[in-house]
Amino acid sequence: MTEFDYIIVGAGSAGCVLADRLSRDGTSSVLVVEAGGSDHNFWIQTPIGYGRTFFDPRVNWMYETEIDPQTGTRSSYWPRGKVIGGSGSINALVYCRGLPDDFADWEAQGATGWGWDKVRAQYEALETRIGVDGSKIGNGPMHVNNVRREIHHSNRHYFAMAKEMGLPITDDCNGPYPEGVTHYRITTKGGRRWSCADAFLRPALKRRNVTLVTGAMVERVTMLGGRATGISVLLKSGRQAFAARKEVILAAGAVNLPKLLQLSGIGPGKLLHELGIEIVRNNDNVGGNLQDHLGVNYYYKATEPTLNSMLSPWWGKLLQGMRYILTRRRPLGLSVNRCGGFVRSSTGLARPDQQLYRNPVIYTTSPTYKREIINPDPFAGPVSTCRMGQSDATAVVGSDLKVFGTQGLRVADASAFPSITSGNTNAPTITLAHRAASLILQDRSSGPVLVQSR
Repeated sequence: MTEFDYIIVGAGSAGCVLADRLSRDGTSSVLVVEAGGSDHNFWIQTPIGYGRTFFDPRVNWMYETEIDPQTGTRSSYWPRGKVIGGSGSINALVYCRGLPDDFADWEAQGATGWGWDKVRAQYEALETRIGVDGSKIGNGPMHVNNVRREIHHSNRHYFAMAKEMGLPITDDCNGPYPEGVTHYRITTKGGRRWSCADAFLRPALKRRNVTLVTGAMVERVTMLGGRATGISVLLKSGRQAFAARKEVILAAGAVNLPKLLQLSGIGPGKLLHELGIEIVRNNDNVGGNLQDHLGVNYYYKATEPTLNSMLSPWWGKLLQGMRYILTRRRPLGLSVNRCGGFVRSSTGLARPDQQLYRNPVIYTTSPTYKREIINPDPFAGPVSTCRMGQSDATAVVGSDLKVFGTQGLRVADASAFPSITSGNTNAPTITLAHRAASLILQDRSSGPVLVQSR
């Protein structure tokens, strides 16, 4: 059996961050296991290619939810990344830290040490923020671009609307005054998507102590006496076991991660008994507490040229394709999401409760490829299915992200959010993994600790 110090399940945004930070000493061996394959795909690397990967089964799990009575008996489509870089390789590139009050909520729910001041320090450590003039703030591996000067000129109407309605306008929703409509920052570098695979995993793979295995479906975490000892993986060549000397760290996403814990005997005891799975730890919260953003899309006919006018005719596609190849600039070098912001739906609210988008191009988010004038659609940022908290009465992991009642097992992605953040969830997932790595490194010289519910 092949042994490693650390095994990371999932090469999404969180897994990439963990692989980089845990391997920097050059001595700790790290295995990263990913169900998907390579992200060397033109439509992944091209920022506007988001719509092309939305229904691509080669890089997308393409989940469908069960019918939900709370949304008018609708079934929602959830695109989730099945590729190196995870959902950060197929998302719309918008980078939103979340609002400071989001993290005050986390601490109030028992996630000690996860308040805004601590989280902000993590953001500042991992970001390089690039201004419209090319100036840089910070020197982190994650490039966050202000592309305001390149967005389509029709977006001026959005800001005129905001002014007319009396909505606040802010320079940056990641800045000191995040409330208001704004130009979104996006994760690009040199006109190409800059995912966590680019920022963290590829540098890590240059080290001899990092191994990446793709096309690998993890069947379960192997447990012995409450301790995680490794994983069982199904590969094309057959079943294989890998052993972990120190820790198994789960970063498989809010859908697959609780399933993996349950298959490993950690979850609702009644459910595990019905499925014939040996119970290692009874915890009804594994797979519970699911939260997601729900959006409503409105489509309008424009009275002046938009990106549809540029990209609909064949010669327009050819022209803009050549422009992108030669310059790596707009419109293909930008996200479909250009403007938006955080606003309050009524004046009596204590803080923003809505996030807005304004796009200069129409693309379908319906699996049937039909565009309705008003189309309820989830942002597909599911979180909190293995959330942090004080005990297993309400949570799955503690503030150190260790799974209650186990040794050598942590959850380190959006599954661990105590509650959903106000905006796009990729940036908070990255920073959670960044801090998770710090917590793991603090424990590196310590022996295993059994995490009991308090």
